[in-house]
Amino acid sequence: RTQVVSVHRIENLRLWRLYAAMRSELSARNQGRGFGSSPLTPHDANIRVIDTSVNEVYLWHGCQYKAAADIADKGFDQLRAKSRGLYGAGTYFAAQACKASQYARADGCTVNRKRCRSLYCTCTNPSEGGSRRRRLLLCRALLGDVCYTTGPTVGLALPPERCTDDGSGRYDCVVANLGIPNGRAWPQLHREVVIWNHGGVQIYPEYVVEVLLF
Repeated sequence: RTQVVSVHRIENLRLWRLYAAMRSELSARNQGRGFGSSPLTPHDANIRVIDTSVNEVYLWHGCQYKAAADIADKGFDQLRAKSRGLYGAGTYFAAQACKASQYARADGCTVNRKRCRSLYCTCTNPSEGGSRRRRLLLCRALLGDVCYTTGPTVGLALPPERCTDDGSGRYDCVVANLGIPNGRAWPQLHREVVIWNHGGVQIYPEYVVEVLLF
């Protein structure tokens, strides 16, 4: 059980200007190549759409407690992305807060090295006086032209190339929809979005949501 403790809006002018520039570039680039930004398929009531022209939406991201402040200050660092991620070495986002909450963990506890050995971190947080506070980020994300993966793409360093002969470049992100095979005993249970920040700032962390676990 969780309780929302606080919600803080991030006001980072430097990151916002980079993000706004990327939004304009993405729109011009895809329109110039004849690629629109079709709405996510299938429709997801959990995702709030901001701007359909570039598929700008709100998505959730979970991280270790102190990392949230670092992301709010510096943005998402592509170099910290997990190289063996199931759908590539990008930054992962979720349509639902419950999925992102699996990654919202106490300092020193990670998904791959669970100190508490629990799907949802149950560790106490030394930096918060032993409490079980967690942080989630609600982010603006530019999805642009989406590649819908049909299975795991471990090691993917960039979004895939479009299947055309005119050198039209790469997709803007990868989406793993519910139900696709993922190499495990069960199919994909939550929609996940993978975004690479190599070409600019495609993600803007807009809110820090702090919750308390009971």
